[in-house]
Amino acid sequence: MRSGSIFLFILFFFVAGGAAAQRLLPQEAALGKVDAFEYPYAQIAGKTYRLAPGARIFDTWNRVVMPPALPADARVLYRVDGNGDLSRVWLLTPEELAREELKRRR
Repeated sequence: MRSGSIFLFILFFFVAGGAAAQRLLPQEAALGKVDAFEYPYAQIAGKTYRLAPGARIFDTWNRVVMPPALPADARVLYRVDGNGDLSRVWLLTPEELAREELKRRR
């Protein structure tokens, strides 16, 4: 009985760990490259956006980072609010970028 419980615990640990490795990115977000950033403005994919009040920038570990941490030439997913301001930005890992580009080619 005890070995069965240990097996279930180990199985759960590996399954849960694998599920947490991939973050959920919004389907409706646009894909772009950060061309320039000078607070409070960011140029992404050739268009200049102002950061919205309360804008959030997520790094590759899904942590919220301060705007100066947004590197130039980064590939990102981004969302614009109703005013046309930049409300959310997700910095992408190379694997996430490949997945997003493949998804958008279809």
